[in-house]
Amino acid sequence: MNPLNILAAILLWAAQADPSGSISGTIRSQTGGLAPRVRVVAIAVTKPDAVESTAQTDTAGRYRLEKLAPGRYYVAAGPAAVQTFHPGTSSQSVATIVTVTPDAARVSRMDFQLGTLSSPDRVTPLNPLLSCCNLNFLTED
Repeated sequence: MNPLNILAAILLWAAQADPSGSISGTIRSQTGGLAPRVRVVAIAVTKPDAVESTAQTDTAGRYRLEKLAPGRYYVAAGPAAVQTFHPGTSSQSVATIVTVTPDAARVSRMDFQLGTLSSPDRVTPLNPLLSCCNLNFLTED
């Protein structure tokens, strides 16, 4: 077999195996302003507990989730405990599913606004005899 054919086959295989899809957009704060330094993730619909790509918004609230294989994803922003899913819901069950395909590997304009943060979560101690150890956690912006 011709060495050039082998090299061409290897390069074609590598290009297909390397996920090159991306999802990008802008995140706005609860008040509608730009949301810098916000965590954004892509979660595969088939693996709802696994983050496939993560990014952080820049000073203009822009993000780009990269190296995504073709598939269907939820896009979520904010702290893991109180994520806002595209198009602006706190419930994954009503979130919009974003599809990355080989033909349209770059999905853009997935813009949305963060939901209202809940009040501080109250954590109950595992041992009720340790009532001294109730902790309050404030969620991050």
